[in-house]
Amino acid sequence: LAVLGLLSHVAEERPLIGTVDDVQWLDRASAQVLAFVTRRLEAESVGLVFALSGGSDELAGLPELVVEGLSAGDAQALLESALTAPLDPPVRNRVIREARGNPLALLNPRSVLPPGLAGGFGLSGAVPLEGRIEESFRRRIGGLPPDTRRLMRLAATDPAGEPSPLWRAAVRLGIGPEAAAPAVEAGLVAFGASGVCFCHPLARSAAYGTASLGERHDLHRALAEAIDPRLDPEAHAWHLAEAAQVPDEEVAEELERCAGRGQARGGFAAAGAFLERAAMLTPEPGRRADRLLAAARARRTARRLDPLNVELARETHLEALMAAIWAGVAGDDAAMLDAAEAARAAPPGREPPRAPDVLLDALALRLTEGYAAAAPALTGALRMFFDLKARAEEAVRWFDLMGLIRPGMIALEVWDADAWHELLTRHVQFARDTGALVQLQFAVNSLAVIQLLGGELGQAAALIEENRLIADASGNPPYGFAEIMLAAWRGREAQVSELTEAAVLEAAAGRPGRWVTFAGSARAMLYNGLGQHDAARDCAWPETARKRTVETRDDLTAQEGQIATLAGNGLSNPEIGARLFISPGTVKYHLRKIFVKLDIHSRSELERALTAIRYR
Repeated sequence: LAVLGLLSHVAEERPLIGTVDDVQWLDRASAQVLAFVTRRLEAESVGLVFALSGGSDELAGLPELVVEGLSAGDAQALLESALTAPLDPPVRNRVIREARGNPLALLNPRSVLPPGLAGGFGLSGAVPLEGRIEESFRRRIGGLPPDTRRLMRLAATDPAGEPSPLWRAAVRLGIGPEAAAPAVEAGLVAFGASGVCFCHPLARSAAYGTASLGERHDLHRALAEAIDPRLDPEAHAWHLAEAAQVPDEEVAEELERCAGRGQARGGFAAAGAFLERAAMLTPEPGRRADRLLAAARARRTARRLDPLNVELARETHLEALMAAIWAGVAGDDAAMLDAAEAARAAPPGREPPRAPDVLLDALALRLTEGYAAAAPALTGALRMFFDLKARAEEAVRWFDLMGLIRPGMIALEVWDADAWHELLTRHVQFARDTGALVQLQFAVNSLAVIQLLGGELGQAAALIEENRLIADASGNPPYGFAEIMLAAWRGREAQVSELTEAAVLEAAAGRPGRWVTFAGSARAMLYNGLGQHDAARDCAWPETARKRTVETRDDLTAQEGQIATLAGNGLSNPEIGARLFISPGTVKYHLRKIFVKLDIHSRSELERALTAIRYR
């Protein structure tokens, strides 16, 4: 959202076009941010152009132009322009054929024509084009002066490419600025005020690949010493770790702190990577096991963890049990029972028991021995959570677990509506604060269900629309159970049929089976309300969808309705944009359309105008 706001702000002064080359080499988080921004440029004078080889899940659905390889005639003309001596026609044709229209390969024919093979005759098995291009870069780098080669290897070691740390590290290695000129003149790399830019990702790969293991340690150490840990602690810690040749507890502790910061902001993959590296550098076996377990929690490998760390193993059993519950389908309880029995067979927790231990035991009892045996323990787990007065990091871990187990489900098991509402309100706020978008999707859907049960259809609709916006931002599909329930409560048969059809298809494609149960429940509620009691009875059983019928549409789109509601509640354009993951300019654009549709002229008229369509 900050990137979107920045581009929108710049575009207020003059139109802006941005180009992003080699998108396939971007990390996933950066690609998601760019895709998020691109899909929200409807009201800004901003254009983004991406170039990539192959497909991209993040950019799927955007307008695209496929650029094919050069034709045979154009390829021959380009090849001949790059040759310093003529080639025999059979050799020339072989080069053109194996280059497959790739201009870079044709401009550097040695990448597809290895030397010493009888002028090109006798070429045996074809080497993949990517490997040949990287080899050609390796040969070009090998012809540079020694200090220039070391400078290129140093630049390749730091993907961030920040100029200041790079040149400080170069000084530590005895490399002067004059070493850059031969690489720049060869067209391999550019050194500028904004950073280092290789001519191709394979050139960076080739440069790093020419360094020996010992030299790589030296390069990482120089970069670690050149990076201020106060400004970039993650990069500093990572380079220290890569430079370490023996276990080092101080470096491991720094990596662990970086993992904690990453997890606090929702970067769970990065946290896992830091913890795994920290474990490898931990000299003490018990501490090493703790760090490995912390890194492995998201993999649900509970049974293999039991002998190493009882507490973390029990938490992982809890995650595995809830995953089985969520993925289960009515009438197929084998996976849930297997997970419950494994949890009951796990070593007991410490005394006095922690809230995760009580909850694990209660859920396992619920699935193996029934409600009566589990109800006291379920109630106790909820009470322990509400009384939790622990450190912030412990609360974060608890909410991480609660994000998977959907705390409302536990409260529902013991018929505690107040606890259900309180837990979900906390969960929504936690997910917002940490930027954990997947957790936020679950939380707002569950909170929408509470609003539906309380008769607050408008508030439920706002939360459902927020779920769709989060889905766009995160690249994950929206969770539709609350939307199905809302349509059922409103008596919209066609919409319920459409949504339940989608739920059944998603379940058949491997999505959680509980969605099918939600779909059947919603349809039963729909037909009960319409007085079609036989149909309601039939829908209370699993996995058939009704056909769509024609349906009227609201005057406002879902997003316009959300913006109108928030504006009517007094939120400013920036506040609305932050809530809905759009720019303030886009909010302003939609408000103009809303005013026209509702035939009003100011925000003060919104509440009156919305009242007429709120329950349609």
